Amino acid sequence: MFSRSILMVLSVSVLMACGGGSMSNGPAPSTITNGPAPSTITMGSTTPNTSTVPVVANPAVAQSTDYIDFAKFWDENIKTGYSRSGGLTAFSFKDFASVKLSSVVKELSVANGVTTLKIYHLAHGANNGDRVNFSKIDSTPHGIIKEIMNGSFELFDVTPEYYSINVKYVAKNSLATEFIADATYKYKECTGYQSVKQLPPDNSVASLKFGIVSAIRVAFTVNTNLMGCSPEKSNFTTYKYFTDGISSSGENIKFAPLGQDIVGGMYSVVDGTFAIPSGTLKSGGSGKIASMTNYSDITRTVKQGKTEVSYSVLPHTSQSVFLQIISKTFDNSGKVLNTVLDTYGKSTLTADPNYNLVQTLVTYNNPNRNEVDIVYSANSMDVKPADLTGIGTLQGTPNGKHNWTFVPIDLTNVKSAKTITIIIKLENGKSAANYDIFATGNPQLNPNGKPIGSLANTYDAPPGSNTTLKYTLDNNFVKTYYLAIEGNWLSAATDTNSYFYGIWID
Repeated sequence: MFSRSILMVLSVSVLMACGGGSMSNGPAPSTITNGPAPSTITMGSTTPNTSTVPVVANPAVAQSTDYIDFAKFWDENIKTGYSRSGGLTAFSFKDFASVKLSSVVKELSVANGVTTLKIYHLAHGANNGDRVNFSKIDSTPHGIIKEIMNGSFELFDVTPEYYSINVKYVAKNSLATEFIADATYKYKECTGYQSVKQLPPDNSVASLKFGIVSAIRVAFTVNTNLMGCSPEKSNFTTYKYFTDGISSSGENIKFAPLGQDIVGGMYSVVDGTFAIPSGTLKSGGSGKIASMTNYSDITRTVKQGKTEVSYSVLPHTSQSVFLQIISKTFDNSGKVLNTVLDTYGKSTLTADPNYNLVQTLVTYNNPNRNEVDIVYSANSMDVKPADLTGIGTLQGTPNGKHNWTFVPIDLTNVKSAKTITIIIKLENGKSAANYDIFATGNPQLNPNGKPIGSLANTYDAPPGSNTTLKYTLDNNFVKTYYLAIEGNWLSAATDTNSYFYGIWID
């Protein structure tokens, strides 16, 4: 069961972040007297009415051409404030080492390449929608190879004695069998809703000092509502203190954190320089930002460990990156208590150029290994890196002809894919565009020149548009699908345009 103490742990780690986490409630002190003065381009050559599969350079790694000015991003968030809200899901984990399991084939779909297994495991503790991860499996139950059985599966038709899973492999036999494996269950504990809000600096407090340093103060509040966990409702507030807008020596930001006072909770002080790098950061950048010492309260008499903060820049789409701020909190003995991962990204569906908090993931180093996932975007593509990204150009296609560029989507090494989602941004050139998803790199045409067997499509997408294609996979024997992109028939053959795409496999 979740607890208020677990929620308050979040507040220790989020001083360095621009949002996310939970704080505690109460009035703010007027003065602070303690404290010391952080693409792959998959274009291929094509000719009309043919399908030339392009060579993909390292398709397992999506690339991003965008960058982020971390220091500017930080200062603007402190100056203007922000608010975000989203859904919360809490999980726990349980391990069963070298457990003996038995299974039977419940259903076999040869056409789709799927075997449904009923797994018998007494007192597994799971419910419908939870997941199990098998590892170190000792055999090949029903002739299903270890590489397939060692993996994560969603559970359904769950009872206290057994559950069902779908395995993307055709069983060789349907005989009841036993096998030994390590089984880790991921239980959904509860769901809920969280809103976070950080106000602009409070100008009502004149000549505020944090130690001997002139400071500003901002209020950060969090409201959380949970279903299935306690407490059902919590309202937290903390007060963060920053330098007053004049850059400190050795720091590249105007508003460098000094410390925070969690009303009714911990008091924390930044140790030394807050080292946010200057200039722009591209995918692949990482480093340490700062550390802070945590105390039981403002008196600073009882230490309660420290928090170390770092950053990482990861690819998202061809036009955006993820900025991640990682806060890891330790107790006095150096044991990790929890890790907070705040992720900032751009919207994949709108033209908003700004980076916003899209997800907070908190993991706890406790016996249940609790995990809290807060998603602040309604679009799942905003919080998951694209599996493939690319850029390219197109031109208008003569009526009845095709000048496709094919992007292969290889699922050979993907165990549990259910959907393919593609987002394509067409620039503001003259040509409109046609998009298709095919199960072949050589689609057939009807007498009118239109493709046969398109699984998902959008035609005549206008310049400046964002288009989403989504296809639910129903045949596991198809290992490679193809995104086909071309200029449309209504555009002149001399019209051109550019496009960016991201492909997510879920």
